[in-house]
Amino acid sequence: MRAKNPKDEPVKTKVELGVRDSRHVEIKSGLAEGTEISLQRPVAAKFSQDK
Repeated sequence: MRAKNPKDEPVKTKVELGVRDSRHVEIKSGLAEGTEISLQRPVAAKFSQDK
């Protein structure tokens, strides 16, 4: 999963998944509520490691 940092750049982020089906996935931990995410890899983007 990719979240965005304050500079609006994608950041690779580890998350813990919960219940899921073919349309929905529960994120149990790893993201704050309201964090903007991308489910697809941006074209030619470099990722910062989230520490």
